[in-house]
Amino acid sequence: MELRSTIDCAPVLREYGATVGKDATIYGPLHVMNAEGDFSKLTIGERVYVGTNVLIDLAEAVTIGDDVSIGMGSHLITSFDVGSGPLKEKRPRKSGPVVI
Repeated sequence: MELRSTIDCAPVLREYGATVGKDATIYGPLHVMNAEGDFSKLTIGERVYVGTNVLIDLAEAVTIGDDVSIGMGSHLITSFDVGSGPLKEKRPRKSGPVVI
């Protein structure tokens, strides 16, 4: 899902199940991957700033604590998968949470 607006995306994230703290400012476009319409694995603290063009992978939980600034173009990646090609046996899917 991509939230394209340059306005604050916090209300939309809450609508899809994310926890977003007071005074958090989240600008679009914001790219959320591996969420399937459920952002409940995303927790954003109070007074957080997220710049434009940030990608958040929600294959696992992402927790952004209070008073954190995420600069534009940042990627928060929780999974690595080479797909179904010949490397799959040597490089199996890995995932884990991100905590900032």
